[in-house]
Amino acid sequence: MVAATGLSISGCHNDTCFPQSVTPLQKARAMSSEVSVSLHQEQIEYLVEVGQKYNLPDAGKAIRCLLNFAIEKPEQADAIFTEVRCRAC
Repeated sequence: MVAATGLSISGCHNDTCFPQSVTPLQKARAMSSEVSVSLHQEQIEYLVEVGQKYNLPDAGKAIRCLLNFAIEKPEQADAIFTEVRCRAC
């Protein structure tokens, strides 16, 4: 279950909206949105484990990596989203 709170998406999606002095990291942060996601303990533990293994800064980065993979592999959408994997029912 995903609950979005305070979701705001900037209309700017290119460099023209930012002054030259803004770093790429500052641009990424300015263009990102925060959402709240409900996870089971096993999922949290997994994110922590992969975060440590791959030296990720936080669980959010691990989730973004997973989402980016899904976005970049549309041919895998059925494998990712149609199979029911109920690990905490």
